[in-house]
Amino acid sequence: MGALVANAIVAGLGVGSIYGIIAMGYTLILGASGVFNFAQGSAVMAGALVSFGLGTQLHYPVLVVVGIVMATGGVVGLVSHTIAVLPLTHRTGISSLTFGTFLSTLGLGLAFNSIVSLTFGDGTIEPVNFYVSTTSIRVFGLDIRPIYLVMMGVTAALAIIFEYISRATPTGLVMRAVFNDIEGAAIAGISITSAVRRVFVVGCMLAALAGFLVAPISFAQTGIANQYAFYGFAAMAIGGYGSFVGAILGGLLVGLVGEVPVIWINPNWSGALIYAALLVILLARPQGIFGSGGSAFGAAAIREV
Repeated sequence: MGALVANAIVAGLGVGSIYGIIAMGYTLILGASGVFNFAQGSAVMAGALVSFGLGTQLHYPVLVVVGIVMATGGVVGLVSHTIAVLPLTHRTGISSLTFGTFLSTLGLGLAFNSIVSLTFGDGTIEPVNFYVSTTSIRVFGLDIRPIYLVMMGVTAALAIIFEYISRATPTGLVMRAVFNDIEGAAIAGISITSAVRRVFVVGCMLAALAGFLVAPISFAQTGIANQYAFYGFAAMAIGGYGSFVGAILGGLLVGLVGEVPVIWINPNWSGALIYAALLVILLARPQGIFGSGGSAFGAAAIREV
């Protein structure tokens, strides 16, 4: 039983890393624009489907597949901003993009999902080739699947890269300015619309990369989008609005809650457990574990974007 629990913890951390990547995309977009971009799930689905088409069927090299997957995610982000956010900018009667775009991004994501389902067939499930060895690695007496180590390693690498970009590059300076004080950034001459557009692109690129990473386990499915959109959202909310560290921690917690208890209970209960954990944490701390509350939630007013 001990080995079974340990393996479930490893699986939870691996899958949780995927939720953490999606949550980082949510956090990036939320901090710069005040928008919860629920089209993130569509980017995850796109990443998985492109991985199947190019990697499994056409046998493209892994790095080429990754590049095209992320480019596809970038397109999803650009379309999301153009269709679901930009038309609401300066719209009379809408005082906050957070609430003004809540339904528009959700509706766009559902439209994306419906179009893909109609194109490829509703309920399509296709196995995707593994991008690493399927032979387990023996670590401390446990047989660990290499794909989980890759997931965790990529998440850690992304966290380091984002930290470096944020603190040591001009792009990071602009991102932090918009994230922390969108009004001050606008006064300083930063194009807020361009900055927000870029974070939408980057956020959806992260989501598409998450779809690529998890595809060999979850398969390429037309119905995958909603699960990852809401689990990624749960990870961001648990970790804390506006916190990248919180996004990763939230993702790991969601992964553990979704994987470990199903050793003893019906796996169909995993979703209910995740949302129950979300409810308990937010009742105790509405801004999440590492969230500061206030400015990061609904940061951007219409006139400023």
